[in-house]
This record gives sequence, C-alpha cells and structure tokens, in this order.
Amino acid sequence: MHLRRHPTSQCEHCGSRLWYGVKSEGDGWKVLYECTTPGCERDAATSFIDMASVSDRDQVYKHAEAIGQTL
Repeated sequence: MHLRRHPTSQCEHCGSRLWYGVKSEGDGWKVLYECTTPGCERDAATSFIDMASVSDRDQVYKHAEAIGQTL
C-alpha cells in the first residue's frame, strides 16, 4: 500500500502527522490511517469507501483525505 502524508491530521498519541493509504477490497476501498513515527507506529483509523461512490482513483484519494479531516 502506497502511503501519502495527510496535510493536517495528527496522531493522538505523539502529535506527528498521519499517513494514509487505500487498498481495493471486494466492492470498495479500505482506507488506513497510521502513524509512522519510530516508537509510536500505530494504526490511527480504518474506514471504507464504497466503490459505487467513486469513479476513479483520484476520487478515492480525495475521499480518503476527507476522512482524515474528521480524525
């Protein structure tokens, strides 16, 4: 899974910026947010985007980034 750094979301444990990635799974996309800071390295959140709600991979990443705004 290729991770992208989120522009604003922070780890609730260490305060570092979170990274997120998407993975195709069945009828949608799994979204994973994680902290990659050495010593923390936690999964911050997971979510799911229904494949029918997006038309291309760019929209998947836009939705995934928007999910991070709520963390």
